[in-house]
Formats: sequence, C-alpha cells, structure tokens
Amino acid sequence: MDWVAERTVHAYGGELTSNMNKYLFLDIDGVLHPSTPPRDLRYIKNLAPTVARLELKVVVSSTWREAYSLTELTKLLGDLGHFVVGKTPTWNPPNGDLPAIGVRHREIEAWLVRKASLEAPWAAIDDDAENFRPNCTRVFLKDRTVGLDANPAILFDKWCANLFDG
Repeated sequence: MDWVAERTVHAYGGELTSNMNKYLFLDIDGVLHPSTPPRDLRYIKNLAPTVARLELKVVVSSTWREAYSLTELTKLLGDLGHFVVGKTPTWNPPNGDLPAIGVRHREIEAWLVRKASLEAPWAAIDDDAENFRPNCTRVFLKDRTVGLDANPAILFDKWCANLFDG
C-alpha cells in the first residue's frame, strides 16, 4: 500500500484498496453559480481542475437530479460531465415526515450503500449546512450568494487535497 492509501485509510478508517474510488457529491445552485440569476454554471471551470487532479467521481446531489436525467446532467455539466457517475436518490422516510436537518447526508449514504460502500472516501460541496448532519467534516460549505468563484475554489482544492490525501 502506498503512502497516500495508508493516509487515506487512517483518515477514513476501514480498509482501502488501491482501486477504491473517491466521490464528490455535488450541489449545483449556489455552488456552480451564485443563487441569483443568471444560472449559467460559470464556476464549472473552477471545480473541474480539482476533480480531474484528484480523480474524483462526481455524484449529483443537487435538486437538479430530480429535473434532469443522468444523460442530461452529464451534458449540462460540460467539463465536469465525463466525471459524473450518478445522482443520489431522493430520500423518502417510511412515515413521510422529512426531518429538517441531514436529508442530503442520508441521500448520500443511500447512494454509497447501493453503488459503492459506506467506507468509500467521499466529500460534498454544498451551500446549505442543514442538508448535512451537525459537525459533518466531509462537506465544504459555500456562500450561496457567491458560488465557487476563484478564491473559494483555491480553498476547496486545498481542503479536498487534505481530506483525500491527508
């Protein structure tokens, strides 16, 4: 096992094989563009280099997954499209009551159980802390009024490198 794999095992716990994929769960609104119009996905160019360099597999966790097919999302996401491997399911609790906090986190875990492993290394980029459990260390939160412009993109790149490579 190389030093990167050893550090990742330490960071995530469990056993990491050399072919274990790393996943990025992607919100779109407030991340790839500010929350105000136009919704032009202008910050794909800021996210794509990090995704490529770290060889991340992208899973769309945005509400866009409910409006677009996986094929459509792949096309819409341009330079990120060929990294897209799926979209999270919509979480529907048995009693029909949705808790206010952590819904997206539950959807990510459901996707991991079905498609990968709960032990797979993952991160999320989102603009709403309430989508995740309190104190979740795997989410990079963005100011939705700004999106992933140049300065946050640099911080995101460093954060991801530290998370995945130690």
